Amino acid sequence: MLVANKTIENNLLAGGGYTIYGGTSPANPTSHIVIEGNRFGQLYYPRGGQYGPGAYFAPTGTGNVWSGNVWDTTGQAIPAP
Repeated sequence: MLVANKTIENNLLAGGGYTIYGGTSPANPTSHIVIEGNRFGQLYYPRGGQYGPGAYFAPTGTGNVWSGNVWDTTGQAIPAP
């Protein structure tokens, strides 16, 4: 299944195993996945999600963007997973 052309922008996100799943795997490359300008909450887990803010995001995929995402409590930038 091809995952492409999805945007998650300007949201408050919190919880889950990982808060965001980027959709990529060796057999399933992604393209044009844009995750930007979001605030990740730490109300439920100190790392955003139980295991962290994001997983399976391919920053090198065509058109994929992870930018401007920050921790809601501190404003500190969150690098691409």
